[in-house]
Amino acid sequence: MDGVFPHVAATAEDVAHVDDVVRAAGTSFFWAMRLLPTERRRAMFAVYAFCREVDDLADAEAEAAVKTHALDAWRHEIAALYAGGPRRPTSRALIEPVRDYELERADFEAVIDGMAMDAAGPIVAPLDRDLELYCDRVAAAVGRLCVKIFGAGDDHGRDVAGHLGRAMQLTNILRDLDEDAALGRLYLPREALERHGVPANAPAAALAHPGLAPVCDELADRAFAAFDRARAAMAC
Repeated sequence: MDGVFPHVAATAEDVAHVDDVVRAAGTSFFWAMRLLPTERRRAMFAVYAFCREVDDLADAEAEAAVKTHALDAWRHEIAALYAGGPRRPTSRALIEPVRDYELERADFEAVIDGMAMDAAGPIVAPLDRDLELYCDRVAAAVGRLCVKIFGAGDDHGRDVAGHLGRAMQLTNILRDLDEDAALGRLYLPREALERHGVPANAPAAALAHPGLAPVCDELADRAFAAFDRARAAMAC
C-alpha cells in the first residue's frame, strides 16, 4: 500500500507486545484467533491491540482534555504508520497487516473518532443519528478492518461488517445498561426515550422508569434487524 515502506517490518518485541495486550485483556478473543493462520492471526492481534489501547485511553480516569490529547497522539501515530515511520510497538506491528491486507487509514481514524466521543464526556441519550455514527466508528469500522484480514474485503464483506458491527454494538448497549449508568452513561437514543416518557438526562432515573422496557424492545428490534441484514450479506 502506498506510503507503507516495504522494507520496514515489526520486530519480535513488537509482535510480543501485541500478544501480551491481547492475552492481558482476558477475553476469548486470544484463543479464538489462534485458530487462524499465523499471518492473519498476527494481523488480528495487532488490530485488537490498537483498539484495546485507544479504548483504554477513552475510559481512563483523567480529564477530558488529557484523554483527547492522548487520542490525538494516536492520530499522529496512524499518520506515521501510513507514512512508513510508526514509532509505537502496536503501530509497528500493524505495518505488514496494513500493507498485506490493504487496511484503510480511514477505518483506524474512525475508531479513534469513536473513542473521542466517549472521551469528551459521558454520552447521555444521544440523538439517533449520533448513535448510528458512534456504532459505525466503534464497531463497524473495526469490522471493516477485520473482514479484510479474513479475506472478505469486497462490498459484501463491508456490508457484513457494517450490519454486524451495528448489531453487536446495540446488543452491547442493552447488555451494559447498568454498568454504563454507574459511569454516568446512557447510550439509548433520545428520540425513543422521549417517545416513552423516560427521562433522557439522568441515566439512573431512566433505568428505574417503567418506560425503559419498550425503549429497550425498540433497540433490540433494531439489533435483530441488523443481524438479519448481516446474514443476508453473508449469503451473497
